[in-house]
Amino acid sequence: MTPCILSHPLLQNGTNGVPVAHAHMYLHDQQERITVHNSPLLTDHRKVSIIQVFKDHENDLLPVPVGDELTILRDAVNGFVQWPSKHIHIKVPKKTAGAPKNDISTSTHSLSKDEVQEPKRKPPPAPDYQGNGYDEYVRTDTMKLLRSEAEIRLASEFAIIVELDSEILGNKLNSYVSWEILAIWAGLGKIDVQHLYVWMKYLSSQVIIGDEVPYDSYGFMCPSMLSMHIVTVTYSERVDYIARQLATSKRLIFAPYNEKDDHWVLAAIMPSTKKVFWIDSCHGLPSETFMDLIRKAFEKKRELNILEQVLVKDDTPTTFIPISGCPRQTDGIQCGYYVCRFMWEIIKNRYIVIPPKYLVHQHNPDEYSFTTQQIDEIRDLWGKFVLQTASAMKDKQ
Repeated sequence: MTPCILSHPLLQNGTNGVPVAHAHMYLHDQQERITVHNSPLLTDHRKVSIIQVFKDHENDLLPVPVGDELTILRDAVNGFVQWPSKHIHIKVPKKTAGAPKNDISTSTHSLSKDEVQEPKRKPPPAPDYQGNGYDEYVRTDTMKLLRSEAEIRLASEFAIIVELDSEILGNKLNSYVSWEILAIWAGLGKIDVQHLYVWMKYLSSQVIIGDEVPYDSYGFMCPSMLSMHIVTVTYSERVDYIARQLATSKRLIFAPYNEKDDHWVLAAIMPSTKKVFWIDSCHGLPSETFMDLIRKAFEKKRELNILEQVLVKDDTPTTFIPISGCPRQTDGIQCGYYVCRFMWEIIKNRYIVIPPKYLVHQHNPDEYSFTTQQIDEIRDLWGKFVLQTASAMKDKQ
């Protein structure tokens, strides 16, 4: 995925059009057959994922609408759409006359018909982050360093790139950790998929001593492919993706889920037994929408097994098991941090089958909530990993 800026072909400003959004361009071979929402890629168009829409352009029409349900830029955020190639502008560095050796300014470059160019600098910053009320939560040394790093990134407009290979989520992607992402985590704000990408990368990179349950028994699913509020991923695309992940050799797969963009829940799926452990910090039950999605994915997995001539008895019904004894969050913000700690504790304890009372012996049985120290432990692990990644990037430059 290549960071880029999209200009709108219908809003002219000179020859390039008016810039309307930050995006990532999908890289592919020229011979590869590309579809977007089951429609073939148009001539002189590219497949892009819109990351951020510029102010006052949220309601601009898409150049290539998707039926009647996806027609404006605002609704396309975090999903794929088609965009005219000549209105895709890749960030490329250029030296300015008389500039110091390490001083790099930027220009934009319109994409020609057959051109694919790797990014040579980091993407632009995220929109303004309103941190009012969050500063009191910057309470550990690591969080103070993270907030300082956010200020540095804001001034330099450079993001930290966390690379996730295809072994982690099934598809290779880069998570661009902007100053806003750092500031939200440091201030205990409400997290999004970028924070979860980093956490899953961290968990996948750790070596846990012991061989009772090998670490590579655990897998992950991409939250953006699961969460129903991201309308630019079709239902069939979700089902196909989940089925492919279920068909891997992982014994337990973590699937962070957010149905309405307001609450994170962890589903831990055992593909071999078709058991789905529902770990909700608000002690809710899985919705019919989620259960139907997972059932259809298991049906799709069975079809894949037949096509690949894999002889597996697969007539067991899918079972959903709410873990009623999991720690309960005490506010409307920390659900994402609870999901991160759930994953970490399950791996640390090498669980494949989740106990109904979920590690209650490790927590206060009367409160069933994570302590401030337990949440800060997770925040510090995430923060140290990101700071180490930033340091490694700096060493390569």
